[in-house]
Amino acid sequence: MELEAKIELLKNPKFQLPQINAYHEIHSFLWPEIILKLIKKYPPQKFIIQEDFFYEHPSYNMKKKDTLLRNRKEIIFDIEFKNKEPVEKNLITFKGAKEKSKYKLREEIEFIADEKIWDIFEKLDFKKSISVKKYRWISEIKIPVPVFLCFDQINAIGAYLEIEIKKEDKINEDALKYLDKFLESEKLNTFKFEKKSYAALLAKRK
Repeated sequence: MELEAKIELLKNPKFQLPQINAYHEIHSFLWPEIILKLIKKYPPQKFIIQEDFFYEHPSYNMKKKDTLLRNRKEIIFDIEFKNKEPVEKNLITFKGAKEKSKYKLREEIEFIADEKIWDIFEKLDFKKSISVKKYRWISEIKIPVPVFLCFDQINAIGAYLEIEIKKEDKINEDALKYLDKFLESEKLNTFKFEKKSYAALLAKRK
C-alpha cells in the first residue's frame, strides 16, 4: 500500500528540466522558503533521474478503473557517497484505484524486471500512452515510521513535493495520524494537495 500527500510548489506547463551538472545540487530557484528549510533539515540522500512510461490495454480501461501500469527506468545517484557508481533499475508498477482518504491511498505492487518483459506485454496488446520525465531528490526519515520526502521537478509540469509512506500490508490509522502530525509540524498542511498522478496532470495539459 502507498499513502501519499502531494504538494504543488510550481505550476508551469512550460517548465523544462535544467541540465544537471552536479546531481547533489537542488536547484533552489524552484523551491519556496519553507521547502528550502525542509531540505536543510532533512538533506536528501539520493538523486534519481526517472522516466516513466504508462501503458493501456484495449480490453481494460485503466482510466475508468482508476488504475495504472507503469514502466519506470531510473538512474540512482548516492549523494552521500559521490564517487559511488550510479545504479540503473527498471521497475514495473501496478497501482490500484484510490481509496477514500484525505490523502492519496492506493494499492501498489512493484518489482524489478528486465526490460524485455515489455516485448511480451506489447505482444499482449499493451500500448504506451504517455511518458513523464523527472528529477527526484529523496530524503528518508526512519522514525517512527519510514517516510520518504520526494522533491520532484517534472518536465512540462513544474515542481512538487511528495511525502510517501509505503507498507507491504494495509496502511493503518497510526500511519495516517503520523502523516497528519508531520505535515502540521513542518507547516506543510497549508499547501494545496494534489491527488492526480503526474501522468494525469501532463495529459490534462496536452
